[in-house]
Amino acid sequence: MKFSVEGFVARKGIKKFKMEAEATNEKHATALIITRIGSKQGVKKNAIRIESVKKVD
Repeated sequence: MKFSVEGFVARKGIKKFKMEAEATNEKHATALIITRIGSKQGVKKNAIRIESVKKVD
């Protein structure tokens, strides 16, 4: 299933993001996005805030 995850990174100002991930459920999609952002931006998990997770048809 495909999920759309929206949120922001609270680091030197707020940087919003909206990303899609192929995952088994909402929790898995959230974990994948946090890992992806953390590795690309060098941000710790506690600086990433998830606002919504929606299933994409």
